[in-house]
Amino acid sequence: MPLYERSLAIKEKALHRDHPNVAMSLNNLAQLFRAQSKYDKAIPLYERSLQIYEKALGPDHKDVAL
Repeated sequence: MPLYERSLAIKEKALHRDHPNVAMSLNNLAQLFRAQSKYDKAIPLYERSLQIYEKALGPDHKDVAL
């Protein structure tokens, strides 16, 4: 988990908080929390990831559905 969090922090600093690569890191961290049954931590990350993808790609883009 610390590596995912570090990766997220680096991407947020190097790119922008709303960059699609940040959304990917958020999604990866959320998947880890989900696998650990830590749903209360996973859900906000999934939601933020979705918001970034929708803003960057549009709500009907095929990658948003993934």
